[in-house]
Amino acid sequence: MEKSSTWEEAYKSVKSLWGLKPDHTLVDYATLIPKGAVLDLGMGEGRNALFLAKMGYDVEGIDISQTAIKRCLERAENANLKVKAKVGDLRKLDIPSGKYSLIIATWVLNFFKKTEIEKIIF
Repeated sequence: MEKSSTWEEAYKSVKSLWGLKPDHTLVDYATLIPKGAVLDLGMGEGRNALFLAKMGYDVEGIDISQTAIKRCLERAENANLKVKAKVGDLRKLDIPSGKYSLIIATWVLNFFKKTEIEKIIF
């Protein structure tokens, strides 16, 4: 089964796959992140993206699940937050050098093969 359909099924099967609270490490270190643009890789339903947007960061995110992205954008709208989110495959993403103050991939890379991880982060 292809990764996109696997994740799509996972998100459709529950109301919230990862919960609403941001990752505790991100919360602990958020004040150390220079203000600017943040890229959230594998953003899911946006728990970390929404947290950072609330703190005033310019947040963009990508996830392979259309359902997850839809939920993220709905949550952003309901909270009156601006988050850019799109459906995409991290293995095919070209990240411009120097564009972001921070790039996060919370609980994401562990779902990829080593060779795929190398393509994503290098």
